[in-house]
Amino acid sequence: MLRSDKVKNKENLNVVDEYSVGIINDYDEFDLRIELGLFTTTKDKATEIANSTGLVALYSDKINIHFDNGEIKTLTNDSNQYEFRRCTKELPPPLDISKLTPKEKSELIFNEAYMTTYEDYKPLNWDLKKTYDYLRQTTSRDDEYFTFSSSAYFVIPTSDQRIKCRKEDSYVL
Repeated sequence: MLRSDKVKNKENLNVVDEYSVGIINDYDEFDLRIELGLFTTTKDKATEIANSTGLVALYSDKINIHFDNGEIKTLTNDSNQYEFRRCTKELPPPLDISKLTPKEKSELIFNEAYMTTYEDYKPLNWDLKKTYDYLRQTTSRDDEYFTFSSSAYFVIPTSDQRIKCRKEDSYVL
């Protein structure tokens, strides 16, 4: 094999690994961490999977995760794919940013009083109904579901073994 052939073949390879892919959504002081699953793919494709989630809705008996392609994944109390966490940090009241100057807005971005860290959130051992009922009581809303907003995603390699595959191969499980 000629040296140029080796380089050509090398450029046609992708590094594939197994990734734990998930999302973190929030509603007021609650975080909802959801593991979407394990995927054997490239890091870029795993990130694309995490970013393909849209609406996350909490009902009294389920969580529906709506994806950009129209699919809906439903989690129930039997699932170990989700965890609720609650922020314990006392945050200042919200501000009307429309009344702030550009300088004040810029300073607000770096104001630590409004920032939270991982340590500020404590896990809750609540099931779906308890969380749903709590939100109904504290928000005085009578909605069928609560919509959680997207705040972050995670793509974590689960092993040190990497597989090199041709780019044209299908390798997403």
